[in-house]
Order: sequence, then structure tokens, then C-alpha cells
Amino acid sequence: MLLHRYGSSRSAWVAAGWSLLFSGLGQWTAGQRARGLGWAALGGVLFTASVWIGSMDLLLVSMFAGLLAGPFLLLAPLALLGIAPSPLTPVFWFGALAKLACMADAWLVGRARNRPLRHPWRILPVFAALQVLPALWFCQAYFVFDMQGPALTSFVQPGDVVLGVRRGAWLPGQIGRIPAHGDLVGFNTASGPRIMRVVGLPGEKVVVEVSEKGHITYRTDRADAVPDLTRRDEFCVWVEADGGHRRCTFHEERRGARGKAYRIATLEDGPDMEYRELAFPLESGELFLLSDLRHVVLQPAWLRVRASDVAGTPLVILWSRHPTRGIAWHRIGRTGG
Repeated sequence: MLLHRYGSSRSAWVAAGWSLLFSGLGQWTAGQRARGLGWAALGGVLFTASVWIGSMDLLLVSMFAGLLAGPFLLLAPLALLGIAPSPLTPVFWFGALAKLACMADAWLVGRARNRPLRHPWRILPVFAALQVLPALWFCQAYFVFDMQGPALTSFVQPGDVVLGVRRGAWLPGQIGRIPAHGDLVGFNTASGPRIMRVVGLPGEKVVVEVSEKGHITYRTDRADAVPDLTRRDEFCVWVEADGGHRRCTFHEERRGARGKAYRIATLEDGPDMEYRELAFPLESGELFLLSDLRHVVLQPAWLRVRASDVAGTPLVILWSRHPTRGIAWHRIGRTGG
């Protein structure tokens, strides 16, 4: 009678173990088929819907629902090789919570079962497809950067963990397209990941002018993409890699009449004199990148890179931990740039 009422403790742990391998598999073996399939498809269905709808909020929910934590044991080796996002990033932190909830649910279902568990070998490929395929799709379409270096754009700060879409990703629409003037791009360097803004495209000539105060201005030979600056009267503080702050002035820059507007910053105001001028003719397949802080206090303030070395376009901030103030909750989920 006790076994009928409380079930088998061994069955509960076996069911939890199956759900550790694939979310929902333990519920299926315990006889709860619909429940098991619901857990298995939760992250993948939400991720697919977020891609086709184009909803960033739904994408975050799909990761929180365990998109990558579903086949965690299979993706862990890929994470160690650098193919999948590292388990130390929030992509796995929040997914692990969903995994633990699923295992606890499987344990309770197995605990309440008074008959032996079913063998899952025939249904195992279905659970694998529902969870491994969306996770692999995510790994090839997106990248995760942990920004520990200096802030080179107004979009990110030191301590941000940024999710971006890879160049040439298998996604619908214009996501993952070739970058245009004013777009942010992410790339890896020997000192860590960097995010900078595109100001020069292949075949153009970029001329950079540096004043005596260290201000940076630029121009290109594209008459239809002349940079236009408008000062913005708002409080401006630039966060440095060591947690320090620099007072600055925000400007709104736009490339051409139809270009999108974005914010840049300068550290000082007032008249200054031209100090030097540098010209950079870009070859085929090269991009010219510039920091949003238009001052030579940053090294490097500009770079010339090959488009093939660009990882992709940053989309949203997954996590943010200020070097001195702790977690910056107000930055989590920020998009744009």
C-alpha cells in the first residue's frame, strides 16, 4: 500500500536522470507523454517563433526556458571548444534553472508512479531532435561576447555580456547581412572581444583628422554618406574598463539623409586646431571601424579589419556587471546601438 501511494524512490531518480539528458524524457518514461513533449519542445518552439516573428523578448524567454540547457550534456563539449556559448555565461545560467525545474517535475512524476518506467529508446531520437537541433541552430546563428575591455561604443560598457547575430547566419530577413555605414560589429582580438562602429566600407577612402585636444573627426569620399553631427543636451558619462568615469558630451551622428542616427561622445568642448590627418584607402573586403568615443584616449580608437574577420552584429545585452557597483540591472535586455 505504501508503494502504491508514494511510488518508487528509484523510479523517481531514474526519471530525473532521463530528464537530465533531455528535458521531458523522464516525464515520458513515467507515463506522462504530453507533459514530457511539452518540456522537450518548450525552448525550441519559443526560439523558432522568436526568429520568425523577430521578437527579441521572445528570444530571451526561449533561452530562459532552457534552449541550451535542454541538451546540456551534449553541448558542454562544444562549449569547451568555443563553438557553443560558454557555460559561464547567462545563456546557461538561466537555462540551468529551467533544467532543474524539469528534473524536479520528472522526480515528482516518477515518485507518483507505482509501475516500472517505460523504456525510452524508441522515442529518444524525437527528444534529441526537439532539443539538439534548435540549440545547434542557435549556436551557428548567434554569438556571445563577454566585454571586459574598454567601452568602444555607447551601446556597451565594461562588464556587459552581449548576444549578437553571426555574419551570414541562417536566419530570415536582413539579419546577418553585410554591415552598412553606422552599424555596430563584433570581432575577436588577441586582448578579447571588441565592438566598434563601421564608418568605411570596401573601396572607400576614409580620412581621419586628429586635433590638438585629441578629438577625432573623419570623412569619406562618399558624397551621399557625409557624417552629420548634432549636439544633444543630456548628461554624459563614459565608463572605463577599470570602473572609472569620464565626463563627456553626447552628439547624434547620422550618415546621409536616410542613415540611422546613433550616439557618439567627446571628452572636451571648445575650439581646437587640426593636428594631423591620416588617409586610409580600403581594399576589397576591408572595413574601417571607429570608436563611439571620438578621442585618442582609447587605443585603438580606429581599426582597419577584414570583413571576413567580423563575427557579426550585436543585438542585446544579456547580463551586465559593473566593475565597481555590481550587477547593473537596468542594462539587462537593452537593445539597439
